[in-house]
Amino acid sequence: MSEKNKAPLKGINIYIDKKGRTVYYDRLSKNGYIIPPNKFDNYTNYSIRFIVAILVGYLAALFLDSNYLAGFLVGVSTYIAYTFIFHKRFLSKLSIIPNFNPPYRENYINRNIKEMPMKRVYTIIAIALILLVLIAVNAVAYGFEGLSSIVYLAIALVAVGFIAVHGYILIQKRKQGLD
Repeated sequence: MSEKNKAPLKGINIYIDKKGRTVYYDRLSKNGYIIPPNKFDNYTNYSIRFIVAILVGYLAALFLDSNYLAGFLVGVSTYIAYTFIFHKRFLSKLSIIPNFNPPYRENYINRNIKEMPMKRVYTIIAIALILLVLIAVNAVAYGFEGLSSIVYLAIALVAVGFIAVHGYILIQKRKQGLD
């Protein structure tokens, strides 16, 4: 893919400045880092560090005979190390905008009332409902005790949250006659 055709980066700390440049905003240092299009793939590799840390922590817990505390500590350590590497190997090579003031960005709900296609809203709601049903069936069939019940309850609450948020988006889109 040529640099002109690269998909724009998206994320909680990614902004487009007044000059149309993609900027990563570091909330700790309050600096902005200009990411040129040829570095988008590198940024994407580092942007998944939270997911990588969760997977490493979970796998560590499994290898340590279900010692979830040790797995959690390994996951946190992985995230810290990955973030340190991100700052030293990636951000340190980018141009800096000191005291970057990120532009206003609409919240998830308002932005998606305008932009998200109805088909995608229905799909997200359907997937969350399927997840809830599968968790309920699993709970009835196998029963959960201890940590597994907490994890499944947390997943179920996230699914309910997705249903509520996207249900609201669906209702607002219908009221406004969008899509």
